[in-house]
Amino acid sequence: LYLVSNGTESEDSGLLGLFRCMRKEPYTSHMRCIITSSKKQILFNFSNPSPALAEILAHDLAINAMDEAGRPGFYVQTPINASRTVSAENAFVGMHLVGDFTTFHWIQGTDLRRLSLAPALTQEMGGRFLPVDVHYAALNFKDVMMATGNLPLEMHDLPHHVESAFGIEFSGTTADAGQRRVFGLSEGQALATQVFATADLLWDIPHGWSFEDAATVAAVYSTVYYALIMKGGLSRGDSVLIHAGAGGVGQAAIRVAQSLDCVVFTTVGTKAKMAFIRKEFPEIPESRIGSTRDTDFEMMVLSETGGRGVDVVLNSLTGEKLQAGLRCVARHGRFLEIGKVDLVSNKQLGMAPLLNDVSIHGVMLDSVWDSRPETRAEVGKLVQDGIEAGVVVPLPRRVFQKDQVEPAFRIMGQGTHIGKILIQMRNDDVEKQQQALKICAAPRIYFRSEEHTSELQSHHD
Repeated sequence: LYLVSNGTESEDSGLLGLFRCMRKEPYTSHMRCIITSSKKQILFNFSNPSPALAEILAHDLAINAMDEAGRPGFYVQTPINASRTVSAENAFVGMHLVGDFTTFHWIQGTDLRRLSLAPALTQEMGGRFLPVDVHYAALNFKDVMMATGNLPLEMHDLPHHVESAFGIEFSGTTADAGQRRVFGLSEGQALATQVFATADLLWDIPHGWSFEDAATVAAVYSTVYYALIMKGGLSRGDSVLIHAGAGGVGQAAIRVAQSLDCVVFTTVGTKAKMAFIRKEFPEIPESRIGSTRDTDFEMMVLSETGGRGVDVVLNSLTGEKLQAGLRCVARHGRFLEIGKVDLVSNKQLGMAPLLNDVSIHGVMLDSVWDSRPETRAEVGKLVQDGIEAGVVVPLPRRVFQKDQVEPAFRIMGQGTHIGKILIQMRNDDVEKQQQALKICAAPRIYFRSEEHTSELQSHHD
């Protein structure tokens, strides 16, 4: 007797629960079920079965699955047991429950060195990716938004080899004979012991920089160059309002703007951050430093500019403060939105500022991965040129160990830190110690698909 969920989403059909209850009753060993993920009905002809159905019948499994393409599979349920762990060399950070920081845990990953040699994946990646052993990974506000549930974890938008969306920047050594000291960006899963780096957004660590130094650079400076230069067209002598100046992106933006002799306005959230800006960037007078806690910075900007406003606003504030920042844009100016809160919430934006020929850009660093190769190349070159010119420099940071993921996210979410927050995976001299990294992680089973064979590889007993 076959029970089939046909023409509905399997998670909504209730079939699995019904089947498991019935199988616990006596004399039900002859029952089977097929869960389909197709929203269209599939004709199951048991007297003249299709190849997929014939394969299901041949395996004679209790619970079977079929995807939208009609390919057969099976269903495996793995209970979550936080106490069941293995000592893994390759692992990445995941969550049991989105919104609950106490459920952060390490998950056993596959060896990216071996994975990078798989023919199918090599063709999919087009040679754009390179496995890197991570020494430090940095947190970004996007990670916190995903962890709190304010930004959906759209895993289907990520490449097949990415199993976690947490982490987009890192420093480490290339996992090949060259063992280059590098830092860079990835499409995800950088909060891990290994990562697939985007080859055209990977830089060699300059002489004199540590792995820790390098981990503070990639995302903030790439965001700033992509926003201010490529989207905002920031030119020498322009005026610019940079919100959250003591943050990672804020500090990077101030340095890039100052390298172009721009007139810089900024905002901060606390007195400590005000003191930091005055010490780190003494060229910015206190009269050009406002607060992120209210909209008074609008009057500050208009007063300092004689009512004109600024040429460029780099915005990360929300609600009324976003609207106030938009009113600070001068005629023919540019408003660059790098925050995600109002975008995800689909907040309304007034059209009146467009009467001043103001252009508005939503700047998402994520978009460079699916943009033209020339775009990624330009971002990479701008960062490299900035390093060589001394504009791109490491930022202040606070370092947490790999078993301190939860407190690191909590500090990041509070927004009280200055600069970057890093997670340390390895010591800087780990390659000299010749000791394999071991991390306590939840075990996983991986399937390896090759051209003519399908092999189940179990990483635990």
